[in-house]
Amino acid sequence: MLWWTRLRIEGTNINRQFDKMIKSGITAKDIKRQNKKCIEFCLPASQLKRGIDFFASECYNVLTINNALICTFVQFLKKRFVFALCFALMVASLFVLQGYIWKVDISGDMDERVVQRVLDESGFVVGIAKNKISLDEAENLVCNKLPQAKYAIVSIKGSTLFVKVFKKQQPQNVIDFNDAKNLYACCDGIISRIVVVSGTPRVQVGDQVKKGQLLIEGVRTNNDQTTQPVRAVGQVFADVNYVGSAKFNKYKTVFIKTGKSKKVFGLSLFGFKTKPNVNLFENQIKEEDVKTFFPLPIKITTTTVYQTEKQKQKDVFDEKFYKDLALKNAIQQGVLFFDDVVYEQVPCDDGIVIYAKIKAEKQIDTY
Repeated sequence: MLWWTRLRIEGTNINRQFDKMIKSGITAKDIKRQNKKCIEFCLPASQLKRGIDFFASECYNVLTINNALICTFVQFLKKRFVFALCFALMVASLFVLQGYIWKVDISGDMDERVVQRVLDESGFVVGIAKNKISLDEAENLVCNKLPQAKYAIVSIKGSTLFVKVFKKQQPQNVIDFNDAKNLYACCDGIISRIVVVSGTPRVQVGDQVKKGQLLIEGVRTNNDQTTQPVRAVGQVFADVNYVGSAKFNKYKTVFIKTGKSKKVFGLSLFGFKTKPNVNLFENQIKEEDVKTFFPLPIKITTTTVYQTEKQKQKDVFDEKFYKDLALKNAIQQGVLFFDDVVYEQVPCDDGIVIYAKIKAEKQIDTY
């Protein structure tokens, strides 16, 4: 119904007048006859004025029920020429700006700062025209300037230039079996598995070993019982104990809003950023609201800074939370799999320390 307006006509002999209007070339649809003296129908926006005049000139009551949105907007623009001009310029600007890059998105496993520097030096920056970018040439250029890069993928979506760069894998070191070396334990544990490729094992499954203890000696024993130095190669696994901890404090410091606050506005456009001062109070909480005006590269950041004051409150001990935190700290030491976990709670002056103890198999050999 965007281009149609619904009218209600009231008066005598309305059917005859309606027929005359149709015969005059005016198109109507969605016709509903309320009674002998009332009819409703829709007229296209281009014939609306003629239709209204057709009935108004004969002294019929004409009521607009649902004015078309487009017609209303057009009438609004006619009355506000300056606004209409600005609106037209804005639409034209948006159309032109869509032909440029307003954001560069870098991903992959390379250092983002290194890739960004190469792009800046090569001219692939915010504001460059899309038609000046050859994707194949851009990929080759990035790889040529970054010898450690294996390959690059450059693409454009909307007004964003996407650059993915992946680095080459480092070749594994070639093992020289004639380079005599021993394998030692990198931590304490109980030996669970041994695999020997070269050398002589000096421990066996079930042995308790300490960090730095000899595991596989770089010695080969020949059939005539003579020995010769070799490089010890193999894998030694042990059950290792891991302990993680988390501390619960009886009292915690919280920051309470005082009711005093200020708003600070920041603007980002074409790489230019304002740096408003947001450190307004000694103790404060900041809340940011960022609005982006797409496709223009305009970001307006509204930062609300609330003044706060410190208060000390008694905390509630959540046993499950601190057990999970202690277990997480134990697992972060390099544990992939473990069978069981044992928890221990040790009271202290200002709270409780929770320990999570797990046993997991780990490769402990090192040169």
